[in-house]
Amino acid sequence: MAGFLKKILSVTSGKKEAKDKRAAYRVIIPNLRAKLCGRPISVSVKDLSATGIALNTNAKEFAPGNIIMVSLFRGTKLLLADIKLKVVRVGKGFVGCLFVNPSTQQADMLHSITLEEQKREADIKKTRKELERKAEMDKKKMELR
Repeated sequence: MAGFLKKILSVTSGKKEAKDKRAAYRVIIPNLRAKLCGRPISVSVKDLSATGIALNTNAKEFAPGNIIMVSLFRGTKLLLADIKLKVVRVGKGFVGCLFVNPSTQQADMLHSITLEEQKREADIKKTRKELERKAEMDKKKMELR
């Protein structure tokens, strides 16, 4: 139903539908790293969603279809251990992966991590708007003087 509505809105507005293939909202989490299990390699995470992850890497060993196992850390704190990924896209400086059959606990943790970051982003946006509104009101007060 949502896809149908999106198509109708794009036709009525004259805008073409975006070709975004993402299945879930992605967040950028500072200091989030992925450690490849069984290897002394750790890479920064470009972004994360409940269904996939993008890793910042230029490593030539990653190819679409590869299955890898990682643990996610924020700083030194382990957030998620031994989650299986399937490489679906290799780009310039990043590797895009989907989570493969995460356990219920892993899926819950991924949803929790992304939701927590979405809330943090919303709070920042709200604070920014409040500050902009206050600055505008202060400007109007100064003009009235």
